[in-house]
Amino acid sequence: GASYGSAIYAAGGGTGITAYNDSGYNGGYGNYVIIDHGSGLMTWYTNLSSDISVRVGDSVTAGQFISHAADGGLNADLNFQFHVGASVGGVPVDLQKLISNGLIA
Repeated sequence: GASYGSAIYAAGGGTGITAYNDSGYNGGYGNYVIIDHGSGLMTWYTNLSSDISVRVGDSVTAGQFISHAADGGLNADLNFQFHVGASVGGVPVDLQKLISNGLIA
């Protein structure tokens, strides 16, 4: 998680493939961004504030500002996930496993 209002930055370069910014219910993700890093690797940033700066099709660089952490009610609940797969759904993966297997630094 991240403290409410914390700036959120892209973990790596890629292309924005989803940028949801709406007040409707969407399975609990809130406002979110998905960045495709190629080779089936995607990062998801969910429960963001409404100031999302990444749009679908945008080229994103590592460290680029994405949004701020939203207020998740009792506490801020930003979720950051790696997904591997050919579709937007993909499969969530354990970041620690990727690091320990030398797949990412």
